[in-house]
Amino acid sequence: MITGEIKNKIDSIWDDFFSAGMSEYLTVIEQFSYLMFIHSLDEVENETEQYEKMSGEKKEHIFPEDKQKYRWHIFKTFEENELFNLMNKEIFPFIKKINANEESAFARYMKDAAFSIPSPQTLKAVITKLDELFENPEVQTRDMLGDIYEYVLSKMNSSGQVGMFRTPKQIRDMMVQLIRPQPMDTICDPACGTAGFLISSAEFIRDTYGNKMGDKEWEHYSKGLLTGF
Repeated sequence: MITGEIKNKIDSIWDDFFSAGMSEYLTVIEQFSYLMFIHSLDEVENETEQYEKMSGEKKEHIFPEDKQKYRWHIFKTFEENELFNLMNKEIFPFIKKINANEESAFARYMKDAAFSIPSPQTLKAVITKLDELFENPEVQTRDMLGDIYEYVLSKMNSSGQVGMFRTPKQIRDMMVQLIRPQPMDTICDPACGTAGFLISSAEFIRDTYGNKMGDKEWEHYSKGLLTGF
């Protein structure tokens, strides 16, 4: 459950959106989600860089050398107008094209994504507060990010527009342990929400079978194991 400082920070971000005239709940949640996704891209890139340093093995990167300014930890320091122009004209078009040459769900669903934050001041305020939120030690867990997303969705629920709540992690993990999925299974969640069941399934397979899996199993784990709608 979201309480205290984290709740106040999310409420403050929400107020920034509404003060800028963004009164549609779905639009606010959409923009909130895009920014969370952009932040997660930088986290994945950091993990890739750390892996390369430790292993000496080269991996595929999200951000080319000439696109490093699109990374959260870099652009968050930009002044308002520069940040706004970069987000609107470069970063958003860039994230829409990730995996665009593949038949992926991401490519299909991001095709019509639009940047809708109306002013440089609002964008800067939201990114600054989101950054403070992500730096909070409590937030630096996967399940806490799910809690944050659920709390944001609950704001729509309180307005009578949606009813959507996440299954608690301990319940998801118990159900997955009862099913005991196998490395070569195909797992589908037709109403996946924030994908908690898929995450728990992937974690179970990795933790249970990871040291026994060969190249074929890891290839399936990366590309064919999980599907969510």
